[in-house]
Amino acid sequence: MSNSYKEESRAAAQADGGPGWTKSGAALVSIVSNSTLVLLKLAAGFLTGSVAIMSEAVHSGLDLVAALMAYVSVRVAERPPDSHHPFGHGKAEFLAALFEGLLIMGAGGLIVRQAARGFFKPEPMPELGWGALVMLISALVNILVSRGLFRVGQRVESAALVADAWHLRTDVYTSLGVFAALAGIMIGAHLAPDLDLLFLDPLCALIVAVMILKAGAALSWEAVGQLLDHSLKPDELNLIVRHIQALAPQIKGYGAIKTRRSGSCRHIYMELRVNAGMSVEAGHSLGVELVKSLQEHFPDSQISFHLDPG
Repeated sequence: MSNSYKEESRAAAQADGGPGWTKSGAALVSIVSNSTLVLLKLAAGFLTGSVAIMSEAVHSGLDLVAALMAYVSVRVAERPPDSHHPFGHGKAEFLAALFEGLLIMGAGGLIVRQAARGFFKPEPMPELGWGALVMLISALVNILVSRGLFRVGQRVESAALVADAWHLRTDVYTSLGVFAALAGIMIGAHLAPDLDLLFLDPLCALIVAVMILKAGAALSWEAVGQLLDHSLKPDELNLIVRHIQALAPQIKGYGAIKTRRSGSCRHIYMELRVNAGMSVEAGHSLGVELVKSLQEHFPDSQISFHLDPG
């Protein structure tokens, strides 16, 4: 237990080349990159008439909304507890993640409708080279930004930043898919002019929509679980139990262990069984020792305990 959980996470991020962004700084990077990509994709979509590129513009527009929500939510979540919110404001991040997931699913439905029209009314698409170039640039930018957001989000345990990173990671795959479709249409036009490959454009848009819907559903489900006070992950619960067992035989066992998360803050309540003859002062000291050892791994936590003589 020589290194705290936060120190280990920071060291891992630095060893992996993780940026030293703050929560707010990471969200601002995402806002700037998404704003730029939305403009580029809209321009490419109007220039080429590609429904797949326009679907990607919608996708990036949602990423921009998600980035804005992430920025606001992390600022709110960082506020200290007050009289109206004695447990802090950490759940603002989970609420933002839920809204982001619902927005993503709504956009997926709109893209499905646009793609269906493309199948029945295909139109010639000029200047596909520019569209393909924009898609490639988008994928490269989002690879870099999403990696940074993942590392910062995991290091500071920000649900909003991790959700934003997943949005951008999905955008990487869909941008590459659209790039492949446009490249296929251009190559086909040169090698087999009589072969109509325009169906690849709405087909790719449908694939984008499916990935968007899947990502939105997963994010929403995770956010709902956290808003409903889902317990900590099994590995974290096991770590708590190991710390309790390490204090045997002074601590004879344990009863209920109740946990939940609020942003990066963990709330942990433990019922500890001690010898009936142990003094109140000795029992309290033992509980405080346990709390301190757990806070080395969960520094942003509120831990309480109840002693049961037995």
